[in-house]
Amino acid sequence: MRKKLHHSVTLKIMLILISFLIIKTEIIAQIAYTEVVPNVDVIWNEWNLDLNNDGIPDFHFNNSIGDWEYELNLLCASDEESIVGYIDINCFNLGFASPLNIDESIGLSQNWLNFGSTGFLFNYYYSCDNLGDWINEGDHYLGLSFKIGNNRHYAWAKLVDGHLLTEYAYNATPNTPILAGQTTLGIENYTNDNLKVVVSDKIIQLFNIYPNSFYKLYDLSGQIVQKNHLDNKVDEIDCTNLSSGLYILELRGNDNGVIDRKKIVID
Repeated sequence: MRKKLHHSVTLKIMLILISFLIIKTEIIAQIAYTEVVPNVDVIWNEWNLDLNNDGIPDFHFNNSIGDWEYELNLLCASDEESIVGYIDINCFNLGFASPLNIDESIGLSQNWLNFGSTGFLFNYYYSCDNLGDWINEGDHYLGLSFKIGNNRHYAWAKLVDGHLLTEYAYNATPNTPILAGQTTLGIENYTNDNLKVVVSDKIIQLFNIYPNSFYKLYDLSGQIVQKNHLDNKVDEIDCTNLSSGLYILELRGNDNGVIDRKKIVID
């Protein structure tokens, strides 16, 4: 009797600890997202980009018109900020911002430029025939890095056709990558009431999924560790190549755009 009681108490303690760890992970793994309403056309409006909305600008959009050029710049507020980009040796060694696609990882491995408070061009520079990579190219993202206190954070800002600022976000966990366009992490969202997810032996079984669905599997740093299309209403995802731990499963229905998210434990 005492032995059974001991096991029961131990199990309850373990469940409490696991629950605490999951809750703790949700708290520290947050994406701080801001929608720009109304959208700002940075060609015609100088604008301060305050990523963490603390009243202190991190970047500044401005434009410059001269006899031989029209520049649209993104300036760093200090030497603590930087941007994903490249150096054009044929254009006075100027730094140009790289247009990132949705779901591209923004983190330490990117090519970061930091010229202090000088500008990074992302549109129009006629002096050396470099018009940048943003004009009429649809939706792309700036990859940004800044500090809150002594901690470095990674962020993105979305520009439509290279000039319309619509939204931005940063990873509230220091030194942790963010995906371009990522707005949530670790938050469960259910729109398919019939969805059933079963995980066993590193195999995820999915039941009653929408036709032509697409899945992404995130780790707790926000990195996509696995993704693919799902063809059937019942399907399986093989996760034998992944380490045991907590993940976020995201299911997106291609036919209806519906998104479902669920925390799963792979062991």
